[in-house]
Amino acid sequence: MSASTPIRRVVKKGVVTTLLPQKTTSSLIADSPHSGRRYPDDFNHACERAVLRRAEDAYVDRLIDFLPRLGVPLVRADFPRSYVDPNRPADTKVAARNEVTPKHAVRIYDTDPTPAEIFNRIAQYHQPYHQAICDIRRKTKKRMGYVVHLNFHSLPSQLMEGYPPFEYDFVIGTRQGKTTHPLLVARLKTLMEDKGYRVALDVPGFMGAEIVRRSGKPHKGSHAIQIEINRSLYLKEQTVRINKPLFDKLKKDLEDILRDFQAFCDSPAFAKAANANTKTSPAPRK
Repeated sequence: MSASTPIRRVVKKGVVTTLLPQKTTSSLIADSPHSGRRYPDDFNHACERAVLRRAEDAYVDRLIDFLPRLGVPLVRADFPRSYVDPNRPADTKVAARNEVTPKHAVRIYDTDPTPAEIFNRIAQYHQPYHQAICDIRRKTKKRMGYVVHLNFHSLPSQLMEGYPPFEYDFVIGTRQGKTTHPLLVARLKTLMEDKGYRVALDVPGFMGAEIVRRSGKPHKGSHAIQIEINRSLYLKEQTVRINKPLFDKLKKDLEDILRDFQAFCDSPAFAKAANANTKTSPAPRK
């Protein structure tokens, strides 16, 4: 699919944007739930915005914005995870928090949002985000017989104060193998390592959360993998600004990796393996 291929943009303003190729023929779909940079007017956070932005998986959506040109639908959250987190269960006790990150234990609010306020965030932001993913997942599975969902995140180069720098460039999360076929994990890890990156599997804290839990049902033909990208590969972390030379290199490498991974996902060999482990009858491939 060429760079000039038209992309259809489905937008729920300030909430979620879905980028759909004009013609979708792949089993692969993707999302970026934590790179949102539109802060709602009713957020009322007490800490400085510059500090709060450290909770973002900043610019991950831009790192992977080539995917629709490859025929891969991409869903991205436009709201920040610090407002309500779509990668946590739709529960007023866990969908919102009052610390920026474990590393930056700065309080977000002087007064916590009420349960009613958090419920509204879940209804207006969290649920529409999951519905957007569900729509493309369902359509892709119906068309292809199975679906492979990549859920993109980033992690800080130093996970906690006083700890040494994190030693891996990527972490692949599968909830300890529960959310995807092992052939997909092996192929993705090899493609990353062939580019010279250090790759870990299912590191505690980065094994996959609510999104891959919902999507990852291999026995039903729905595979899901969480990908964590070390921010030192592309970001000036203290200022939350793109390091352009590093960003450009990583983006090019990711395009190469994911183009090859897409070809593997769509290959007859993987289709056969995926369908062999699917308890429901696959839809005919077109």
